[in-house]
Amino acid sequence: MDLKDRLKEHEGFEAEIYRCSSGHWTIGYGHHINAHCRISPQVADVLLEEDIHLAEFRYLSLGWALERNRRDVIIEMIFWFGFRGLLKFKKMCRAIELELWDDAANEMMDSQAGRNYPTRMSELAEIMRNGS
Repeated sequence: MDLKDRLKEHEGFEAEIYRCSSGHWTIGYGHHINAHCRISPQVADVLLEEDIHLAEFRYLSLGWALERNRRDVIIEMIFWFGFRGLLKFKKMCRAIELELWDDAANEMMDSQAGRNYPTRMSELAEIMRNGS
């Protein structure tokens, strides 16, 4: 499953705005907004593409040269938590820099997100652990 399809599965599509678990107004596939509106799945898809590009740009600022699957996990985490939120996973980030994939995956699971969203995080941690 590629990054976009996995984000769609994990975020789910909502045509009307709602407050996500972090309290932000959200629409489509987890796209944060400020105004009340409705969008089509096609517009949500375009917004998701934009959000992925922004997360990819943020990933590049880390200076990591991860292979595609692990890179996509980090991009999804940037999408999910924001760039600053990703940086709060300090032990995970350090393990990634040292290419300690088991440690990185364990740190992902030993987090509040790992406890609150075990299915999604375990899928991402497994990709981080195995690279596929």
